Amino acid sequence: MTARRFAAAAHVSASRRGLNHGPIDEALKEMGMSRQVKFVVPGFHVAVLTAAASDIVASVPLAVAATALRLGLRIRYVELPVATPEVTIAQAWHPRFDKDAGHRWLRRAVRRVLVDRRVRGQAI
Repeated sequence: MTARRFAAAAHVSASRRGLNHGPIDEALKEMGMSRQVKFVVPGFHVAVLTAAASDIVASVPLAVAATALRLGLRIRYVELPVATPEVTIAQAWHPRFDKDAGHRWLRRAVRRVLVDRRVRGQAI
């Protein structure tokens, strides 16, 4: 997938805030291109379902695309043809939960999943 072909396609954008412009659009702008966003949906899963039912392009995390493929959705995954900023994932909690056994277990489990996948080079 070239950046030019990607930009020429119709797109569905996933945005919790309802935005139709983001990091992908900034990367395309730097290359002198833009894309046409036909729909804005609240999340990646809705975006991939929209793409599976149409000829629209949805830019979603690899984990979402992989799950859609495992579920039998008719999609095709290609690498994003533009560079976008890396996303940092952080955990935060109220100090009163610092020593709570269940909360500590959950924090460790989330960290283990995220760090292990990043170390193995898998999408999160």
